Amino acid sequence: MKVTGKTISDSETSVEIDLFEGRSLPLKVKKRIQEDVGNYLVEQTLVAMNEKKSPVQGEGGFKALSKNYRKRKLEEVGSGEANLEFDGVMKDELNFYPTKNGIEIGVYGERARAADGHNNLSGKSSLPTRRFLPDEGQTYKKSIQAEVDRIVADAISEEVGFKKSDFKGVTTKKELFDILAQKFGPMSRAELTLAVFRNEDLVEILSDLDLLGFF
Repeated sequence: MKVTGKTISDSETSVEIDLFEGRSLPLKVKKRIQEDVGNYLVEQTLVAMNEKKSPVQGEGGFKALSKNYRKRKLEEVGSGEANLEFDGVMKDELNFYPTKNGIEIGVYGERARAADGHNNLSGKSSLPTRRFLPDEGQTYKKSIQAEVDRIVADAISEEVGFKKSDFKGVTTKKELFDILAQKFGPMSRAELTLAVFRNEDLVEILSDLDLLGFF
């Protein structure tokens, strides 16, 4: 999962995230991954913002508000927290949309420019950076990335069917992983292993064939 592009305009501040990394997956699987990962990333972004910290690896907590702005915010909304919420509109406009290779996630609407002000994806903002969208070259925190990997593995393992005859004649670890890669698509051995053990039926098949020892 990596950021492959970004859009900054008066109505949109978003980043595009590649979820498939060249995998050849059925459309049904791709749609499920996009929906499940998109909803999860929006949820985790809102959680992080409410906790005044970034969901992006290495960014840490949000810098406190300036004295003057904190005073104004306290007077107008009753809170002086740096949780990126003044009138709630920007959080309401946080959303995701499917793309060819994954999703784009960002703020769509009247608060798009404010979102860039906080994330500085354009490189033109003078505000303290309180990043809630990863820039190119950045990733989400490890815990978020791990859950995304689990979501992807679940979607693939549950939608791809197997039968014992798929593994007829397999006698080596390489042969086993070659077959798994053909079924699941191009993935690392670690990803393939995760996908296998998320699929109870497949684990049972491999156990019956005495092939689990290759993992």
